[in-house]
Amino acid sequence: TALRLELSVRHAGPVEGPTVPPLAFTGCLHTYFRTADSTQVRIRGEDAAALRGMPFVDKVDGFKTKQHGDVDGGDELLVE
Repeated sequence: TALRLELSVRHAGPVEGPTVPPLAFTGCLHTYFRTADSTQVRIRGEDAAALRGMPFVDKVDGFKTKQHGDVDGGDELLVE
C-alpha cells in the first residue's frame, strides 16, 4: 500500500505580453493527527525548537494569529 500525493498549480491567465503579472503561490502539505483533547498536545525535540516563536493562524479561536510558545521554558512546545 502506498500513498501518492501531488500538488499542481496552473496559471490560467494570458501567457504572452508585458501586462501579465507574475503568479505568486504558496502551498503547504501536512499531516493531521487525531487527538481526544487538543489542549493536551505537546511537541518535543527538534520539531519543538523549529516551531518555537513561529506565527500560526488558530482556526478554532476565530482565525487569530498567535505564536507557538514554551511550556515552563523546557524542551517541549504547547500546542494551543
